[in-house]
Amino acid sequence: MKKVLTSLLVLSLVLLAGVGCESKTDGGEEKAETETAAKADEANEGEEAEKADEGAQEEEAAEEEQAGQWVESDTYGLKFRVPEDWKVVKDDEGVSATDPEGSTTVLLAGSKSQELAKSMLNDMRADLQFKDIKVEKTGPSTINGMPVFKGTGTGVLEKEDMDQEIQFLGYTIKREGDQTATLFIFSEAEMYEAKKDIIHGVANTLVETAE
Repeated sequence: MKKVLTSLLVLSLVLLAGVGCESKTDGGEEKAETETAAKADEANEGEEAEKADEGAQEEEAAEEEQAGQWVESDTYGLKFRVPEDWKVVKDDEGVSATDPEGSTTVLLAGSKSQELAKSMLNDMRADLQFKDIKVEKTGPSTINGMPVFKGTGTGVLEKEDMDQEIQFLGYTIKREGDQTATLFIFSEAEMYEAKKDIIHGVANTLVETAE
């Protein structure tokens, strides 16, 4: 009888130990599942936040794209866009826009030549005279589907107080009949690299006014 009781006691202890191990195993599995679910939630939240940031950036870029003011030339049926705070001038010679610092200017005027040349640049406006013009990297190109002749270069803008070295980006655009328009963007030489994105950005907005 004593042996039977002893055997039962041992069996009970074994069963209790098994139940305890099973409980620990179940608890560990539940904990692991909880941690995995939490990590998945964090990953999903991260992806959603990233998508939201991308959406906000795209919306901001779209708003910037639509910002600014259009500068139109009725004579040549062309327009371009500049930042809102640029000063715009329209007269019989054409249209121009200058940034608040006065370091960068955009001209849209008529031309007697379909290529960029010193004589042509000095004919654009009576109040602007250039010298030591060096035209580089010229050739045909397109802006928004329009065929143009493109050129870059350096020169000197003559001023009463002190002449100013410049760098420029220019395009000639064939219009109706024998008309040719020139989009000429120049900036102080030391500021050109800093303004390069703005300069090319303005040039890339050039379209026909009918659009």
